[in-house]
Amino acid sequence: MRIILRTFIAWALVSLCTSTTFNAEASGKASLSEALEAHRGKIILLDFWASWCGPCQRSFPWMNKMLTRYEADGLVIVSVNLDKSHEDATNFLEQNNALFEVFFDPLGEGARSYDVRTMPTSFLLDRSGKIVARHRGFLTSKESIYEHSLVKALALDRGANEKIPNNESNHKVSYEN
Repeated sequence: MRIILRTFIAWALVSLCTSTTFNAEASGKASLSEALEAHRGKIILLDFWASWCGPCQRSFPWMNKMLTRYEADGLVIVSVNLDKSHEDATNFLEQNNALFEVFFDPLGEGARSYDVRTMPTSFLLDRSGKIVARHRGFLTSKESIYEHSLVKALALDRGANEKIPNNESNHKVSYEN
């Protein structure tokens, strides 16, 4: 009986550690799709990042600032860490405060489903959950362009019908219809 119990406990631990679902300690939500569904009706900035990524580190203060500035208007930020090591992600978060939900995806399943190829990659989802913009990379010199995308999605910019230009090949801002 003890052997069966130990085997079951070992199996359960392995299953938990290698689970294909996301781990959202801060939010208590079991999966990324559950978190996104819970925020339907709001504008969601979905950000994929890794601890080894310099631009990711620079993007955190900006995301915190945007959340503080636009949360009352319906902005939610959900981030997904792609480190294989939970410890690496935790160390990063100790140095880079996140005011938003953080999910852990060590197997990269979310990144594959969103076709993430660059760190960081962010998707802007409208109130119905449709992707309206994608940002690959992060440059502090482009923060106003990123903010314009948020403002446009939040419908705070009265004349925001124009598209933001795609200025750099390695830093794409694209709109999907």
